[in-house]
Amino acid sequence: MGCCGVVGTTRFMAVMGILYSAAVIVPPAVVFINDWDYSELLPFLKELHRLLEEEYEKKELTQNTLVQLRDFLNDISEKAGIGALVTVCVAGTNLFINLLLLIATCCRIRCLALPWLIFSMLEILILGCPAVIFFSLLGIYLYIQGLLIPALLSFSAPCTLVLLSLLSWLLVLTAYWSLGKPVQTLDDEQRDQEVQPLISNDRQVNPPTSSTPPTTYNLGHYPQFYPAQHATAQQSSSASAGPSAPPQTTPTDKNNPHLYPTLPV
Repeated sequence: MGCCGVVGTTRFMAVMGILYSAAVIVPPAVVFINDWDYSELLPFLKELHRLLEEEYEKKELTQNTLVQLRDFLNDISEKAGIGALVTVCVAGTNLFINLLLLIATCCRIRCLALPWLIFSMLEILILGCPAVIFFSLLGIYLYIQGLLIPALLSFSAPCTLVLLSLLSWLLVLTAYWSLGKPVQTLDDEQRDQEVQPLISNDRQVNPPTSSTPPTTYNLGHYPQFYPAQHATAQQSSSASAGPSAPPQTTPTDKNNPHLYPTLPV
């Protein structure tokens, strides 16, 4: 039952991965078709610019810090096209390997789950770990500058995503090992039931109650197959006791005149 639950959860995760990858591919495709600016894919940059202006007006940021953060956000906006291209490539690969994972869980072909395991681990190592390091350093910088909430978001968001990715990888690995185990079919279960003795089944189907006595079998009705129990008991007792002496009888023929023939005179 646990194996079926792990495989079913993996199947659901593969479906959600397909939908998520398709949702990631659609926005860059729309921007590319309509020839829009790729910075439109990052609407939070405008909100960050507004937040920096508010913090500067509250005298919580110096002008030098404000300029540095603005330049950093502008660099991100200028490189949005490269980021969109990388995102589409990664999402397309995820779409393909999630489709293979769905086929693997539905048809129980465990080898099709290997691409997902390999590519997901590479994503965690190549993309996840550097992202955690980068945003952690950014969070430290924001915390030093007095921006507590952005610093917490910079710390928590990448770490949470990498942790969820690692848990998903372990779940798929468990399902991969579960797919390799043989599954007992219905024919095997019926064969096991046919091998069981009929008498035990009858007793299980019709258990004795207080009103109906239990079923007994009188083997004395068939003496040619089942000899009497007392004769069997005597034979077994005599066989176990070993050989015995012949019975002692009184010679009644000792004085019998007809025992030996008479000779003619």
